[in-house]
Order: sequence, then C-alpha cells, then structure tokens
Amino acid sequence: MKETIDYIEDKNILIRDDWFYHAMPFSKKNYTSALNNGILSPYLLSCHNSSYRYVFVSRKNQNSKHSAFENYSIYPNFIINNNIHGIKATDSFIKKLFYGGYHGLRFTSLYDDEYQVYKKIGPEQIIGFLFNLEKLTNKYDKRYYFKMLCDLVVLLNELDLSLPIVDYYTSKEINKQKILSLIK
Repeated sequence: MKETIDYIEDKNILIRDDWFYHAMPFSKKNYTSALNNGILSPYLLSCHNSSYRYVFVSRKNQNSKHSAFENYSIYPNFIINNNIHGIKATDSFIKKLFYGGYHGLRFTSLYDDEYQVYKKIGPEQIIGFLFNLEKLTNKYDKRYYFKMLCDLVVLLNELDLSLPIVDYYTSKEINKQKILSLIK
C-alpha cells in the first residue's frame, strides 16, 4: 500500500494555520448535502432531533494532548476557509457559574483547539479535504479507508467539484485522476 500512497500523492500544499476543519463519518448522502447546502448544525438537519445550533470545527493543533484536530483524523476533514466566525469552545468558571454547570452549555468542549460556528458553514467556505493516508497502511482498516477515499473522489467527480484532497500528515495533494485510474 505504501507504493500506492507514493503513486497518488502529488504536489505539496501549504496548510494555513487559520483554516478550520470539520469531520463527520463519510456517507455519500451527507457529504453531497454538505457540499451542496453547507455543513449544518444538528438543529437545521432534516431529521433534526437536537436543539443544538452550532457546528464543531477545529484548527490544526498537533501539540495538544486533547486535540480535536487529531481526533478528527479518522474521517475525511472538510477544510474550511478562515472567513467564518469560529467561537472558541472553552470551559471557564464564569460559564459554569452562569449556565449552572455543563447542562445546556453551548460552548463546552473536551479539546483545546475546538471552535463552534453558529448554525451553518456555507458550501462556498469549503475549500478542500484533509484525508489521513496513514490509515491505508493499517492492515485491519486499509480496505475500508481506501474505499472511503475512492468514494470521496468519485463524489467530487460526480458533483464536478475541483476541491483538493490533501494528505493529513505529508500535506501533499492526492491526485484524484490517479485514484480514479486505480478503481477502474
């Protein structure tokens, strides 16, 4: 699989420190919806079973023990430009005092690098994907992750979107045409 990774990685991409990332389990339906309509808070989803009105995002922070960015790496990450208003999700004594603990608290997070965006992230703010190619080297999960990568490339091709897919660790762009050639 290492040869495949070397084959599909192309040029280096500069990952900016001010970009945001959002991850969710891959499904063609959910990713199509996000790419067409934006990333919606649970409250705005059609199956809306939550009153939560915020979308969780992270910033690249690999220096923290409790990093949302690291935790998000199990899924393809939407790369989101810096033109959104991300509210730092931190806990503090004052918030706990005013909100009576964690129940109902809007800006709580387990992570140092997590932010929240009110209601929606527009599709025009999605500028690419971050994909953890290291998952392709795991002997137990490599087929699952390779299929996920192929499905993501096919979806972008079907939607006629030229968004880059960037390797999580090497910051190299994944050549989508080479991925398509591997699935044929």
